[in-house]
Amino acid sequence: MAVALVAFLHPWSESKSDRIKSLIKETLPEDGSPAGLATTRIYATPSTRPKAPAQQLTSTKPAGTPPLLIAEVNVYSSRRALDEYLAQGSLKAFQKSVADESLYAHPGEMKLWSVVGGFVNREQRERDVAGGKTVMLARFECKDSGAGKGKVIEALSKFAAWVEQNEPDTLTYAVIARPSGKADSNHVMMFERYSGPEAIAVHARGKEFKAMFKQIVAYIDPKQTKIAEFIEGPGSFAGKTDTDASGSALSSKL
Repeated sequence: MAVALVAFLHPWSESKSDRIKSLIKETLPEDGSPAGLATTRIYATPSTRPKAPAQQLTSTKPAGTPPLLIAEVNVYSSRRALDEYLAQGSLKAFQKSVADESLYAHPGEMKLWSVVGGFVNREQRERDVAGGKTVMLARFECKDSGAGKGKVIEALSKFAAWVEQNEPDTLTYAVIARPSGKADSNHVMMFERYSGPEAIAVHARGKEFKAMFKQIVAYIDPKQTKIAEFIEGPGSFAGKTDTDASGSALSSKL
């Protein structure tokens, strides 16, 4: 079962944000081959596009306008693959550099999610050499972490299958869910990537999208739905990843 490590980083300033991004890029292989057993590694900063959604996904409100924030989504083929990556010490080395250089205004926020539906990428390996693709994160708060959450995952996954077949400019449409036993185990999030803003517009105005939302609205708290748009950083890469609807039962300390 695949897992996604989602992090939000809070730089002190634009210059320190640039430094954090350079540290991230140093860990990305030039050829887009798996790094630390990750099938997908995306880092992105808030979109500056007019009217782009920019709701707060973080516990701490980012400073600045646009927000000083870096989002990371790293997908691993299994929890074992993630554990092997953590054992290599790359994350600890990154965190040490950040601490030594005082790059964060607030501690980074990191959580583990199960990849439970949809698709992370159509191709075996796709690398965004120049950056610039559009990333969307949409978090839903389900009314319960049991049957209701299951209904949301089912509807999103079914819609994702349609998206994969009918929206070629939607590059990623993955359903991820928080593990059981957590205070936020009722949270489900969409990890989406698009070729550009035009692809988002096509996606959002489709009758299939509206029908999907009608299916899930009874099981979520719409007022707690949070959506934010980001721009992908150079060197990010995405690859095919198996999804498993049983993944919502994953146990984790993160």
